[in-house]
Parts: sequence; structure tokens; C-alpha cells
Amino acid sequence: MIAHPLDMPDSRSLWASLHDGLLERVRIEDGLVSLVVDVPHVRHHAKLPSEARFCVRAVGQPSLSVMRWCEPTAPRPMGHDEAAYTAWSALGTLRSIDWNAFAASLREPEAKLDIVEAEQAPSGDRVALTLGGNYRGPLAAYAWMLLRVEAASLTFAHEGGAEIPVDAFEALGQAYWDAWRASAAR
Repeated sequence: MIAHPLDMPDSRSLWASLHDGLLERVRIEDGLVSLVVDVPHVRHHAKLPSEARFCVRAVGQPSLSVMRWCEPTAPRPMGHDEAAYTAWSALGTLRSIDWNAFAASLREPEAKLDIVEAEQAPSGDRVALTLGGNYRGPLAAYAWMLLRVEAASLTFAHEGGAEIPVDAFEALGQAYWDAWRASAAR
């Protein structure tokens, strides 16, 4: 695991619903930021149409940041020593990426952020969503990136559709993982 500031106090994991999802687009318009995400396994399990996407909306003076993790200059440890890898990855640095450049890069057909981790947490009187994942696209052939969206509120919805309460959004993902575990146990 790459060392990074994802673990936020009082955070709520959105791993069940967003893990292995693909951030496909970012829309910024009229003080609203929308992250459009495809989570194929959750969509399929919930029997949603193949074109269905989820949308995370940041409402109320959103602030946005993107950071790219850069490998340390020290040689990468060989073998499967997790402690050595963790120590090595802690030597890496996070460098800020221009948010507009990142959002624009997602307009390229093959550009995506494969979501690995997702957390929502209070941030003063606001709320923050942090996504960590593997990016591929014009900014980098392959890179670990962290996105942070902070706003007065975050909502979840079907793209172009009704809002989904965060508990229901999490339940969609959890239902898939519960079914996956049950089938793996057979």
C-alpha cells in the first residue's frame, strides 16, 4: 500500500460502492462539481442498464485538489517483503496536479481513474470526499493519484436521475460484495 493521507478522522468508507469503479468524467458548472463514475459490478448486480452511471455531486463552494504520488529515488525493494515495501513507499512524495488539467484529461477516450479507495469525512462545517486510485491517461501512462473534493454537501445519484441517500448508495455496493463472498464460499 502506498503511504498517503487518505485516512481521515471520523471518515466513512465508501469502498463497498466505489472500489473498482472508474472515474470517467468530471463536470464543473455553476458552482457544482459532478464526478461521473461507472462501477460495472455494482451496476450489473443491481440490474441497472449498461449505460447507467453514478454521480457524486459536490454542492456549495467546492474546492478541488489532485495529487500524484511519485516514487522515491531509492531502489524499489525486491521480493514480497511488505514491511520493506511500506517503508520504501513512505519515501515517495505527493505532488499537486492542476485540477482543470486532470478533468480535461478524462475527456480522452481511454483516460480513467480506477478507484481503489474512497472515503467521506467531515471537514469543519463541510464534507470531503477523497478518492485514491490508479490513473492512466495523457497526464501519465500509469500513476497513483489522490483526488479530494470538499464542499458544503455531497450527494449521490444516478447520472441524470434521482438522488440516492448515502446509506442506500453504500448498500448497493455492499449487496454486491455480500453476494461475491457467498459465491466464493461455495
